[in-house]
Amino acid sequence: QLNARYEAEMQKTMGQHAEAMATMKEQFKQQLEHEVARLTQQAQVKDKEMEQLNARYEAEMQKTMGQHAEAMATMKEQFKQQLEHEVARLTQQAQVKDKEMEQLNARYET
Repeated sequence: QLNARYEAEMQKTMGQHAEAMATMKEQFKQQLEHEVARLTQQAQVKDKEMEQLNARYEAEMQKTMGQHAEAMATMKEQFKQQLEHEVARLTQQAQVKDKEMEQLNARYET
């Protein structure tokens, strides 16, 4: 009889222990699923932020490249104008020298 009661108590205790373990296992599983869901959402938010940062970076790069190209075109135009001005100045200087040489030649011949 004592053995039977002991066995019954052991069965009851083992059953409660198994039930408690199953409950803890289920709670742990739910916490894990909740954490996975939270981390997944967090990763999606970070992905969106990175996409937005990339888009802003791309826009800034396009703007900067456009400004750079514009500045280069302006510098090229200014250099071209300076070159044309210098060519005109040297051409005029050469014409003046030619006239001076003609005058010297004319005086020399007479």
